[in-house]
Amino acid sequence: MKRFAICVDNDDYQVSLELHKLYRILPDEVAAIDGDLRIVDESGEDYLYPAANFVVVELSKSAEQAVESSFTLTPQMHYASGGISPAHQIGEGAAPPFVSEPDAE
Repeated sequence: MKRFAICVDNDDYQVSLELHKLYRILPDEVAAIDGDLRIVDESGEDYLYPAANFVVVELSKSAEQAVESSFTLTPQMHYASGGISPAHQIGEGAAPPFVSEPDAE
C-alpha cells in the first residue's frame, strides 16, 4: 500500500505545500531516521520535509487507485517522470515564444 500524508503545517513552505492537501510519500529510510518525509510537492518533484508538518494516512484500495490515477493526469507529474511538458513541445524550426525570430534581410 502506498503512503500518503495530509499537510497540517506549511508555515515555512507556503510556496511548496498547500495546507490540508494530500501528498504522496516516497520511501526514504534515512529521511525517516532524521524525522523527515520525502514528499512529492507542488513542483512535482520530491523533497524532504519535517514529518511533523504532515499527518500520515492510509487509504482504502479504491481511494488509493483513484488518487494514483489522478497523479498521472497532472502535467507536473508527467514532466517530473521524464515526459515533455506541453510548454516545451515546440515544432521543428519554430522559435520558443520567449525568443525573438531573427529579422529577415
